[in-house]
Amino acid sequence: MVNKDLKKNSKIRTVNMMIQSALIIILIVLVANMMVEIKNLQGTARVINYAGLVRGATQRVVKLEVIGNSDDELIEYLDDVLADLKYEDGEYNLVSLRDTDYQKKLDIQIDYWGKLKNEINNVRENGVDNSDIVDMSEMYFSLADQTVSAAERYSEGIADNIHFIETITVIDMAGLLLLIIIQMIQAIIIVRKNKVLEQKAYLDAHTGLPNKSRCEEVFHDLSFRGKMEKRHSNGIRKLRNKATQVHRIVWAFVMRRRIWRWRYIGVWVWVLRKTQPRQWSGTGKLQSKVLIQRSTI
Repeated sequence: MVNKDLKKNSKIRTVNMMIQSALIIILIVLVANMMVEIKNLQGTARVINYAGLVRGATQRVVKLEVIGNSDDELIEYLDDVLADLKYEDGEYNLVSLRDTDYQKKLDIQIDYWGKLKNEINNVRENGVDNSDIVDMSEMYFSLADQTVSAAERYSEGIADNIHFIETITVIDMAGLLLLIIIQMIQAIIIVRKNKVLEQKAYLDAHTGLPNKSRCEEVFHDLSFRGKMEKRHSNGIRKLRNKATQVHRIVWAFVMRRRIWRWRYIGVWVWVLRKTQPRQWSGTGKLQSKVLIQRSTI
């Protein structure tokens, strides 16, 4: 029965360790993916902002060209922003989004921007009536709007991925916490079972007292024997000190009262002998003779 329980507990511990290891590995992978997604999310808001700025600024350029007020600095500014959106190496610190749909729509927008600039030059040379700049500006606005929408979808997709990873991470951590609680409960149960087995092994079932095995274990315990010997020696030392103190008190009383009568000398010798501390070296008789001689002087 005991072997079956041990095998069962061993299998349970093995399964728990495997599950715990798997959950830890999954947690590490989730944290790594979250870090990657957060890195991809950085700068997307700035890209969306500048992509929308290009969409609106282009309409301003066309409007100024229609009324005859050219603005070459604004056109150059739009060129720099589009290049920075594409190659992320400009002065505006923009990032190139790693999204196929966004990159495709951005390429179409940049290509059409070149055509729109040619049409602006045509307006400057031949006038507004001999150009299609208004229709082309509307087309360019639509392309720029598609680019902005692609960037927004990319950003929303990353945000959704991060939210999903966070949810899985919380579930994984909850599983780890539950597994730790289960292991603690199992450890407490094992400790209690061990205590019960120890009681059964070292206590007599009928009397409840320690049995022969427990007594042998206690007496063979060197530390226990050392403690008992130390207590025994301390007790002997205390008794010896007390006997010495009593002997000194009696002798002082005898000398103070100067009781030298022969009829009481036997009583006092007997008292001194009884109160004198015993010596383990066998010198007790010698000290008693010395005391008798002193009392008979």
